[in-house]
Amino acid sequence: MKFFKLPYCTDSGSDYTVIGQSHWEQLRTRDPSVETITLDTPILNQTFGWRWVSANKKTNLHVMIHTAARPVEPMGAVEVLIVGVDDDEFIIGIDLLTLLGIDVNRQLEQLAARDDGERSGDPIVLEADEPPVTTSSTDPSATDIFAAVERD
Repeated sequence: MKFFKLPYCTDSGSDYTVIGQSHWEQLRTRDPSVETITLDTPILNQTFGWRWVSANKKTNLHVMIHTAARPVEPMGAVEVLIVGVDDDEFIIGIDLLTLLGIDVNRQLEQLAARDDGERSGDPIVLEADEPPVTTSSTDPSATDIFAAVERD
């Protein structure tokens, strides 16, 4: 299997995973065995910036995405629309996110349903608005700093 690295971006507004024309041509140059499938009906898809693109072709690609946790990849090939416009990035759409078990709509619902206490993060109690003023002419020792950090 040949690898082809592309910059990519997740787009929760895009129903489909999309590759732009220039990236598609680069991929085909490196691996001419990648097949193009002509669609019976063109698919209109919305991408970043509310831009609509039309696809007349698709392909099936094995995709690996590097996440914060680790690289992830679906078990099989993924349908990818080939669009006639050039994007700087391979667009990961809701179809691929769903295949990976990521429910973007559910995550957005959970985010919107959080109450004020959850939105504010961990509570931080401040005892004073100003930093403490020390009257000592010597610098604090490591023990003093540790004690200040450990104190509630």
